[in-house]
Amino acid sequence: MVECEYCREKLDLPSQCSFCDKYFCKDHLPPHKHYCESISKQDMISEIVDKTLSETLLDSLLFVVMMVVYAFIVAMAVLAGDTVVLLLLNLWNLETLQTLLWLEGVVMAFFGGFAGLYHRKAPVFWTSPLGRRLYRIAWAVRKPFFWASFGLAGLMLIISAVLVYWISS
Repeated sequence: MVECEYCREKLDLPSQCSFCDKYFCKDHLPPHKHYCESISKQDMISEIVDKTLSETLLDSLLFVVMMVVYAFIVAMAVLAGDTVVLLLLNLWNLETLQTLLWLEGVVMAFFGGFAGLYHRKAPVFWTSPLGRRLYRIAWAVRKPFFWASFGLAGLMLIISAVLVYWISS
């Protein structure tokens, strides 16, 4: 059975690099993913950067808009849930709602914005001057879209708590 030259994963359907003729898994097949030595830097850059600047900016704008929309949906769901729970428990008043929004907003913003961005990631092979070594990446961003949306929703809840305070005053 053939294994990936980069990560040593056993392959059922190996793919061969068109530059160095070595076999790689689907994740490491692109030359820039396995640090192919048979390709020039100019060719590698042109393969990585295949989008125009306007496409990249449009993708970035779409990413931000989607993140804000998801954060708004999460914040509205939390507001609706809080309202229903407070009404069912006969605890409904603006001061209780404001306290609950502050607490939830701070927790969501902290865990979503800061703590949620940092987790342990699986060991990753890195090429070094002394050869390939296995390093553990301890602080890696995973699923930044979800966590940033979660943190942004927490900030929206804090702003909602400020608005409730302003309305009740």
